[in-house]
Amino acid sequence: MNNKVKFLLTALVFSLVTGAAFAEYTCEVMALHGKASLVSKGENTPRELKEGDLIKEGDKIKVEEGTADLAFDKDWNNVTRLAQGTEVQIRSIYPTGLVMERGDIFARLEKLPKNSTFEIQTPTCVAAVRGSAYRTIHEAGESRVLNYASSPVEVFGLDNEGKLLDDPVVLRGEEKTEVKGVGEPPVSPEKMTEAEIKEAGQFQSDVKDEVRELDEEGREGKVQAIETIDKEYAKELDKRVPEQAAGAETQISAESSPKEDFDREPSQVVDRVEEALVKQTDTSLTRKQDQSNNASVGDGGVKGGSGDGSGDRDTNLKNV
Repeated sequence: MNNKVKFLLTALVFSLVTGAAFAEYTCEVMALHGKASLVSKGENTPRELKEGDLIKEGDKIKVEEGTADLAFDKDWNNVTRLAQGTEVQIRSIYPTGLVMERGDIFARLEKLPKNSTFEIQTPTCVAAVRGSAYRTIHEAGESRVLNYASSPVEVFGLDNEGKLLDDPVVLRGEEKTEVKGVGEPPVSPEKMTEAEIKEAGQFQSDVKDEVRELDEEGREGKVQAIETIDKEYAKELDKRVPEQAAGAETQISAESSPKEDFDREPSQVVDRVEEALVKQTDTSLTRKQDQSNNASVGDGGVKGGSGDGSGDRDTNLKNV
């Protein structure tokens, strides 16, 4: 099965929950160190962003100074850090889609909903995960993606119409790639530098410190709990899998040749969709491993080792 067919199956699975009639999800400004602004969906005038603000789908954030940390669940499991100079629109909360025009986003994802994914799109690429600690940077027309955890990060290049290119790369732990421009595929993965690994350690350490301080202050998250989303997804999937999987063959066949894996009976297509759902939801062991790995990042890297998480910081991470 080629990569684009695999992605179509994944996209189909995610489409089963996207657009469902759920309660409106939000994310929260967990911490703000500096200055940032918010433009709400349907408006043109920016206003000052503050800690505790709730961010909705379609809202846009610009970080003028310092950093802004967004939490996507009540218990602060899934957090992104927007570095200085970052401009991003929240396309969707769950499944999560962030569209970054420029800037630098660290994502620490310890407990995504079972049938969700986390995606960051830049003008040149899409980086999608189901649970990881990773970083996406876009500047001077180029994008870079760095994976700090054991869960894979799938990176696609984009053409000038914003469509996915064939032949994505898959980043394993402590690997990185870059996309040099629109219409360019990601380059082959390579190992990160020690300085890049330490930057991740600092981010992880900062988030842990912030969560501990919030707990000590008695502050509670204002947004949805992961368990709530899991229940809503499960109910919606029970209703929507049979009806949408029945039409999967038409979509997949448009991207496949008769010799490819999806040239088969509709019932077999349904089986493949359901198989993908099982694989997608059966991620508890991987997530536990990631939590262990993420904890060790603060000790010097994904694999652990010596160090205090400090080290040289690039200009995008000043004031972290």
